[in-house]
Amino acid sequence: MKDCDMIISVATRGGSWKCLVNLEKNVLDHSKLIIVTLGDKTGFADLNDVGNYTSIVLPYDRFDTGMGKKLGGRAVRNILYFVPLAIVANYAIFFSRPNKVIANGLPSAISIAPLAKMIGTKVVCSYHGAVKGYVNDRTQKMLSKLLSLVDIIIVNSMGSFKEINALVSEDKIFPLEHTADDVYFTERDRKEVREELELGDRFVIIFIGRLDKDKIVDRLLAQAERFKNDPRFLFIFLGVGEFEATLEKMVAENGNVRYLRYVNDKNLIAKLLKGADLAWSYADESYIARPGVESIASGTPVLIPDVPAVSFKAETGVKVPQDLIPENVGWIMDVSRDEKITEFLLELQRTRRTDDMRDDVLAYGRKHYSNASREEDYKKISKKLKG
Repeated sequence: MKDCDMIISVATRGGSWKCLVNLEKNVLDHSKLIIVTLGDKTGFADLNDVGNYTSIVLPYDRFDTGMGKKLGGRAVRNILYFVPLAIVANYAIFFSRPNKVIANGLPSAISIAPLAKMIGTKVVCSYHGAVKGYVNDRTQKMLSKLLSLVDIIIVNSMGSFKEINALVSEDKIFPLEHTADDVYFTERDRKEVREELELGDRFVIIFIGRLDKDKIVDRLLAQAERFKNDPRFLFIFLGVGEFEATLEKMVAENGNVRYLRYVNDKNLIAKLLKGADLAWSYADESYIARPGVESIASGTPVLIPDVPAVSFKAETGVKVPQDLIPENVGWIMDVSRDEKITEFLLELQRTRRTDDMRDDVLAYGRKHYSNASREEDYKKISKKLKG
């Protein structure tokens, strides 16, 4: 075996990629890193302090557009989508003989696990999705057999733990909730940040994430339209997805909407979050998505719709529990009625009570979402990989 490790991913952007980067920085131990991925090098900036790494990037289109969108959503079509990545990843594993491979998601993990097992490479699966509602019982049984070849499955919540535990034994699963990079906890003069970003005295609401209905961003877009050209508010959106064209049109017609598309500069994102008064984010029923975690780390209160950002769960009436976050950190809100949301935003703008919450929000972030709060978890995972 060579002194190298490997990352296999379907993308280099979004929360799933950042989970891989976090594991690389806190768990892996190597002299060389090899990255095999679909898409582009967008997220490679996250690896600036990693050191020696090489990459193989397949210029595949985005998962939410073009062929990716046509093939996504069902098990068989997902397999077709992953075929190019699986072929190249197995080739790279065979010739590189890495000590460990971290794979992004179940399809990536099971596609390389048989070969990796044969040559003695340990396989870590970073799992953050859902199985129920997407694959039938027969497919789940097949998944269970393939996952027996995976050494460790890292999940981002106890909800994900329970779901994947139906397929693999408990001793293989390690819960590791999302964390925020240190840059988000950095102390900044908020007044100076707001002046630099030209936010004025407006009540700033920010959204970071994929611009799809799954993320319930359409409800915030409706509010931006309701407050069109209202000088009291400013809406900032970061991300790509199905509402890109809608946002571009809104920017042209609405003086209080900014659309920055995909931003890979963590320092700029941290400033935007610090300057914002409220972050509109999203969650599953057992965890907050990474943009929400980063908002909390910046001291910015969050508003999270009570509809899970997973389509089949939303369709079956599952709700995000009200106690997912404390009252002094943010709100889990019923967003089914636009009038109710409008009244709430007006009340926040008028009272500015989010300003009084910032110290509590930041303290909660340091306790629950800093890398320091995960040190024992990192040690357990490292010990398992060395065992």
